[in-house]
Amino acid sequence: KNADLIFTNSNFSKGELKRLASDFKLELPVVIVAGIGFARPKDIFYAKRNSLLLLTSAWPHKLTNQAIGFVERWQKETGFSGNIELVGSIPDGLNLSRFEGWRHHQRLSEVAYRQFLAESKILLFISKYEGFGMPPVEAMIAGACPVFSDLPVTREVMGERGFSFANDSYESFAQAMNNALAVSETQIQLWAKQLLERHNWAKVVEKITNGLIEANK
Repeated sequence: KNADLIFTNSNFSKGELKRLASDFKLELPVVIVAGIGFARPKDIFYAKRNSLLLLTSAWPHKLTNQAIGFVERWQKETGFSGNIELVGSIPDGLNLSRFEGWRHHQRLSEVAYRQFLAESKILLFISKYEGFGMPPVEAMIAGACPVFSDLPVTREVMGERGFSFANDSYESFAQAMNNALAVSETQIQLWAKQLLERHNWAKVVEKITNGLIEANK
């Protein structure tokens, strides 16, 4: 309401600000999409494990119950025998004890989480709504192939990299998972390089600096 200048992390977030201003009859100030930058991880080698990393949350928009149902069905249909690591809070009443090879981690240190990413073959990121969606980018840079919800912002952020799926389609999900298991490390490395170039801190700083200079003229 009182801002003269707003920086956002994505074009999608900029559009949401425009919608919000319209809904509340507010004058929209200048909005600049600055983005987010990512850094290449330290050159530490972790051997790949046959594991899937699933990010969970008790928040309804994170669709954790649906994600677990999809993964359980996919595991039964494909015979996937690797570890399935769940990281994050889970909705009340959800019992994971029946799942063989599944482990739940309520919270991990940053170091442990980065190691999980580097060791995993797939990171699964399911959500109904995001303003940017950092985990798929972080996963790709760490060498894990991301499988993620097909949202306006994930299309913007990821482009054609990684494998997206429609939240309302198990078939779409299963195809994305199978494609992610089959993709080569060379392809993941290429995608990671492209994402690091696209989401670059130097570019973010330049956009913010130029925006502030222009605003103060």
